[in-house]
Parts: sequence; C-alpha cells; structure tokens
Amino acid sequence: MKRKYITNTKHIPYLIVENYFKDEEVDNMLSEIKLFDENELFRFQPGLKMEEGHKHNTQLGLDKLYAIRQASYTLTKLDEIFHDKKLVKKLEDMHWFYDSWGLTNYDSSFVTKFVEDDYYHEHRDCAVISWMYWLWDEPKEFTGGDVQLTDYNIEVPVKRNQLMIFPSSIRHSVNKIENGKGRYCVVRFLHILPANSKVESLEGATIGKGNG
Repeated sequence: MKRKYITNTKHIPYLIVENYFKDEEVDNMLSEIKLFDENELFRFQPGLKMEEGHKHNTQLGLDKLYAIRQASYTLTKLDEIFHDKKLVKKLEDMHWFYDSWGLTNYDSSFVTKFVEDDYYHEHRDCAVISWMYWLWDEPKEFTGGDVQLTDYNIEVPVKRNQLMIFPSSIRHSVNKIENGKGRYCVVRFLHILPANSKVESLEGATIGKGNG
C-alpha cells in the first residue's frame, strides 16, 4: 500500500505516516523482534525519575545488543527514515522546530513490548525528537495501546506499520492494553550532543550513525 502522510499543526507539530514500510520489510523486522522475545531478552526498565507504577511494560535496547548497527535489520530500517528526503521535507514545511532534525548528532533506539494490562502513564522523552513505529502480527489480537498527547487531549490510534514523529518534550501516555497479546513499538530518540560530552555517560547513544 502507498504511504500516507498526515501532518498535524494544531497545538503541536507532529507527523503520522501510514504504511511506511513494505510488507516484506515489516515481516523481516517482526521476525527479528520476535526472536528477541522468544529468547526472553525483554526486561522492565523503570522510567527516569518516575515513581513506582508509572509504567508497566518491557523493552529491549538495540544499541547495546548490536555493536555493529548494520547487523540489525531493524536498526538499518530506522536509518533509512532519517535520510528519507520526502519525510524530512514534510517535517520542515510543517514547522520550524524540525530544522533541528539535521542538527542531531546521535540517537538511541529500543523496542517496547506491551501485553495485556501494560500501560505507560504521562511522561516526556529525554531527547529532542522522538519516533514511534508500531508493528504486530496479524490478525490484531488486542485492544487499547493508543497514544495520548496529554497536554492537548489528543488521541493517536496506533496502526500496524505506522510511524509517528513528534517533539520529545510533549507529554504523552500509552493506554492500557486490553484483551490480547499487545504490540511492539520501535522507538528512536534523536539527540543533540554537546561537543565536549562523553558518549560513555549516555546509555544507548550512537554518534555519527545515521544522524548527520
């Protein structure tokens, strides 16, 4: 199916792209992620400075898992997004905020897994720009799991093979998963690292790999 770009400028500038990857690419990413899942690599990670119970899900950091980014099909696909000229033009035409896209100089990537009763209450991401990309096996076996942009009472229904890009500082949450296995979300944070910072102090950071 053809990609569908949906720009949103009321209150906050965010972009939705439906049908972002080809079916074969989605299947390949799912195969990689499900292999992680089958080997029980997903773990609960408490949010930064969050109270107990603020989130309930598991995740897996991809940067630590792969010393060589090109060894991961999923990370390679994420790099393609960064260099997607049409997507970048959509962002820049939508709002001046996305001029920062080309200024980012490192990123961090992980996969979240939401199953029945999982949720993530209101929070902000510690980055400049956030991406979320959703995928799961068909037929869909869950309800819930939609994203709420809580500052503006905006609900973003999640769809398989849908990409969302938004300012990381916008508070958002994930509704509780009901009635089923749930879904995976591939996340990438884009950051601007000061020239004198040490990458070793930033968990999951990767300098000069896709963000330039």
